[in-house]
Amino acid sequence: MQQLSDILTEIGHYYRPVYGNLDDLRVVEEIVSLSRVSAAKRKIANSRIGVVGYPHIKGQTQAAFDEIKLHRKLGARVVSISMHHFVTTVSSIEDREVNPIWKKVSEGMGAVSVNEEQINEGVWD
Repeated sequence: MQQLSDILTEIGHYYRPVYGNLDDLRVVEEIVSLSRVSAAKRKIANSRIGVVGYPHIKGQTQAAFDEIKLHRKLGARVVSISMHHFVTTVSSIEDREVNPIWKKVSEGMGAVSVNEEQINEGVWD
C-alpha cells in the first residue's frame, strides 16, 4: 500500500485504503460506501451544471462557488443561464410538451392527487 499510495498521490488520484477482512461487515460497508462515491464522481465528471440568474450573488463572495475548483475536483462545468433566456424559453413551451416530461418524471410513483393545472405549473417551475 505504501508504494501504491506514493504513485497515486504523484499522479493526483484520490485513494482511501480499507483494511480488514471481507467477512467483517464494517469493512464491506466502507468499501460499498467508497464505491458509491466513486461511481457518483464518475457520473458527474464532464457534466454541465446550469445556474439560472447571476452565477455569483453580488456582494456575497463567501457564498459564491469556485467554478475552476469544481471542474478540477469533479470534472463538472458550470454554465450560466440568464434569467431572461430562462423565462423566454419557459414561456415558449406548449402544454403538449409538458405531459411527456411529467410522465417520465412520475414513473414508478403511486397515486397522484394533483390536477393537470398543478402538474403543468410544477413541470414549468
